Amino acid sequence: MQHPLQIAMLNGRSNPANWVLSPAQQTFLQQLGGADRHLTGMNFPYLPVEKAYQPTALLRASLANGREYLNARMPWFHRRYRPVVQALLQQAEHTVFVAGSCGLELLNCLQLAPSDLEKISVFAYGPVARAHPACHSLLVQGRADWISQRWFADADIVVDADHLNYLQQDEVLQHCRQFIDRIAAGLHKEPRYASCNAA
Repeated sequence: MQHPLQIAMLNGRSNPANWVLSPAQQTFLQQLGGADRHLTGMNFPYLPVEKAYQPTALLRASLANGREYLNARMPWFHRRYRPVVQALLQQAEHTVFVAGSCGLELLNCLQLAPSDLEKISVFAYGPVARAHPACHSLLVQGRADWISQRWFADADIVVDADHLNYLQQDEVLQHCRQFIDRIAAGLHKEPRYASCNAA
C-alpha cells in the first residue's frame, strides 16, 4: 500500500553503526504527524536495526558527521545507498525529508533521477551542503549557526537557533508544519515540485 505522504528524518549518523532516531528527533517527527501521513521511524539509511539509541559524545559525533559528509562524495556512496532510498520513495506518493546539517549533502550525493526528485520535498535546518537540492525545498538557518552560514548565505528563513538546537525551537517546528501542510494540500493538484525554489 502506497502512502499519500511520508515524512523521514535525514541526518548524518553520530554513530555510523546505529541510525536509530535520537529522542529529540523522535519528538520532533511525532509532532509532524497527521491524517494520511506516514512517519518513518528511522534515520538514513532507513535499514532495519535492532540496536537501541545510545547517546554519543559531542566530539565523537562531530567527527562521525564530518566523515559521513566526506564519504558521501565517494562513488560507492550513491551506488550503495541510492537503491535503499529509492525503495523508501516507492512507499509514498510524496516524501518530505526533514534534513539536518549534512543530511542535505547526503541527499544531493545520492544523485537521484529527476523522476525521483519530483516526488521529494526537503525541509533543511542548519544545512551543510555544497549546493541547494534539485527539488522543492525550504532552507532554515539559525542566526547563531556559523557552521551552516559557511555553506549558505541565502537561507530562505532565519530563526533564533545555533547548529545544535533547531529541534528544540518552536519556531522551527511551526515552519516545518506549515511547509508540510502546504505540500499535503497540493498533492492532488497540478505538480508543484519541478524547481528547487522555496514554498
